[in-house]
Amino acid sequence: MTLQDIAEQRLYNQRLHGATFTDPHEAVQQLGAVQAQEFSMAKWALGMRTKGTVDANIQQAFDSGSILRVHVMRPTWHFIAAEDIVWMQALTGPRVHAFNAYYYRKAGLTDTLAATCKEILAQALEGGKQLTRTELAAVLTNKGVSSDIPLLLPYILIYAELDGLICSGPMHGKQHTYMLVRDRAPQAKPMPHDEALALLVRRYFTTRGPAQIKDFVWWSGLTVSEAKRGLDLSKHYLQSDKIEGTTYWFAADMQPYRLPGEPVFLLPSYDEFGIAYKDRSAFLQNNFSYLFVTKEGKGFFNTLLFGSQFGGSWRRTVGAKRIVVETLTSKPFTKAQERSLRQALREYEAFCQLPVTLL
Repeated sequence: MTLQDIAEQRLYNQRLHGATFTDPHEAVQQLGAVQAQEFSMAKWALGMRTKGTVDANIQQAFDSGSILRVHVMRPTWHFIAAEDIVWMQALTGPRVHAFNAYYYRKAGLTDTLAATCKEILAQALEGGKQLTRTELAAVLTNKGVSSDIPLLLPYILIYAELDGLICSGPMHGKQHTYMLVRDRAPQAKPMPHDEALALLVRRYFTTRGPAQIKDFVWWSGLTVSEAKRGLDLSKHYLQSDKIEGTTYWFAADMQPYRLPGEPVFLLPSYDEFGIAYKDRSAFLQNNFSYLFVTKEGKGFFNTLLFGSQFGGSWRRTVGAKRIVVETLTSKPFTKAQERSLRQALREYEAFCQLPVTLL
């Protein structure tokens, strides 16, 4: 197996090509977590992996509480399955707290203040209430917590998320809301540490493999020793092999997959195909040392794949009646790539339920 073989296998295991997940909830649950820093594009990340899904389907899964969007594993937003929030925050939250410690101090968020704010938030959201960030800021201000201190409010909310108190609620118009975890995800239960660790390890290497231990450490925010412990607990489900001198782990029942042709993929920014790995050399073999490029001051932050390899970037401009897509590559498209790009654009158009125009 070569690095390109690894990249092609990951496309299949992440359900970007070949078999797909049946619905958004299954996609998020099986993947373990999906980075959702940019909400609309994170929905497209799920759409690419889920059969026949449109944006509205994923929005409905989010609004119903089937999937949640919270800070977990790393100090950024992820989609996770609602039933996973309690054990996943208990497993990874302490590590994110440790990472955030400097920023907590900079914002003036002490443990004592955080505890006070959690009590205020719990009272404000009691009984299934859904409040926006602006509304929660007003509640905290009325209780004497200043909203004028830079970054204090965001870190109060992140702290409460990591402690498993609050999570995402349904959208109110274009505004995100927060709810108490016990109201939003009553089905979520705690799990013994080793059981939770083994489950997260299995989900990662089953869907992201072949991958290295350092890839899982980067993705999960856990330590190397925890990663090794999780692999030991999962030895009946996972196996390893040396590929070009490096040890990679993957599902024990993984079937070798070869990508037919060279399809073009319009990956969103922060897609798991790239962001889930510390070592991204498997899909960056075309002498690209970057993912994000610019042209005339315009950001092209989404990843354009030719087959399993990085080939450039793309950006979209969303209007009321259509979406305009622009691409940026180091060399012109071949005829086959042009055909594949048109097919990818048709799939994106079907997902968005809006006409898509290529500039």
